[in-house]
Amino acid sequence: MTNTPQQNKYRKYLFQYGILPVLMVLEYFESFENYEECQEIIDTIKSVNESTGIKLSTVLTEEVIEDVISEYIKLNIDEENLYDNSCCYAATILNDLNIIQHD
Repeated sequence: MTNTPQQNKYRKYLFQYGILPVLMVLEYFESFENYEECQEIIDTIKSVNESTGIKLSTVLTEEVIEDVISEYIKLNIDEENLYDNSCCYAATILNDLNIIQHD
């Protein structure tokens, strides 16, 4: 399966920023009913899952956040600001996509 240019962008974001910011961007697009963009993100996550053998979620839940925090702790990475940083990274992704954010 060949990735679209948009999927290639989301793949880059996944590896650069992690799953939480990408899922936050997905939620952003869901809130504006931009389901085409949502599907691009979901397809990208599924493609990464297939190519890496890692099971990344396509839904942002408390459990997913806790799982990511747990992985940070296992790797001795400071998780204290993980959620706040993820919000900033999501804003960076939206900015890179030239999306004007609505409050």
